[in-house]
Amino acid sequence: MEKRTVGIILAAGLAVLVGKGALESKKNPHPASSSTYVPAETKAVPMSAPLSQAVEPTKAEDSKFNHDLSNAHSSRNLSKADLAWHALNTYGWDCSEVIAEKQSATEKYSVITCSSGLKLRVYKRSDTHPIVRNMKGGYE
Repeated sequence: MEKRTVGIILAAGLAVLVGKGALESKKNPHPASSSTYVPAETKAVPMSAPLSQAVEPTKAEDSKFNHDLSNAHSSRNLSKADLAWHALNTYGWDCSEVIAEKQSATEKYSVITCSSGLKLRVYKRSDTHPIVRNMKGGYE
């Protein structure tokens, strides 16, 4: 189909919508007062609970690194899912999901709790991926 034909079809469709009052027009700014206005039938939609802030992903399978490894070398702006991804894929820990993260007030690491019950230390570094160790500071 030629571009010209598509343009004509789109213009005709818009004209119909403006004529029915579904869209406003510069020539017809108040479609409800138009003699050709036919009100659309609307159905009430039940309100759900108010939306809160977006929920942070927690599972390694939801990490952005599954789709784009270009930033996997940085420890900046890591979600719980990204921490789980590094624990699982970079270090091999049994941590497919991070359910909690707590920053230590006195130490340079945070403690993550995995859905498996495992607790790990995470040392975030700006120039490369985080170090993820067990609570004793080792890798076993």
